[in-house]
Amino acid sequence: MKIQAIHIFDFDGTLVDSSHRYKTDASGQAIDLQYWIDNEDKADLDTPIESVCSLFRNLCQSAKDYALIATARIWCDGADKVCEEANIKPNSLVSRNGRTDHRGGAQLKIAHVNRLLNLKQFSKVNTIHVYEDNLTYLKTIADYYYNKGFSVKGHYYPSKQGF
Repeated sequence: MKIQAIHIFDFDGTLVDSSHRYKTDASGQAIDLQYWIDNEDKADLDTPIESVCSLFRNLCQSAKDYALIATARIWCDGADKVCEEANIKPNSLVSRNGRTDHRGGAQLKIAHVNRLLNLKQFSKVNTIHVYEDNLTYLKTIADYYYNKGFSVKGHYYPSKQGF
């Protein structure tokens, strides 16, 4: 059976709660990126959000669904540890490629999914699901694929990290 749906899961605030390492900047309107970087070594203390992780695990077992983690964070050993302990094994993963990777989170995710859609095993994909705590990313990704003719289903997970 060919893959019929791609499921794009954000990591922070959607699959895991990493709010213990998160705060906003002085304006209160954006992430304090330096604080996030300074606390990156505590990523192994992030907590899986079990209801979403359970859905994710089920989708990864389905022959017609492809579940991936797409995150604007720089992936690290701590994130690997959390995934291993929670049995989160994505079909694929995309993250920032170091501190000099300044792509927007939505653009990073779209670029990865577009590469997948060019592969033969994804030729029957007609539905794209987006699981996000960031409404701007959710809307950007959903609109992009809707305008490409896909059926798009957005799944919003409110979190205090979702700027």
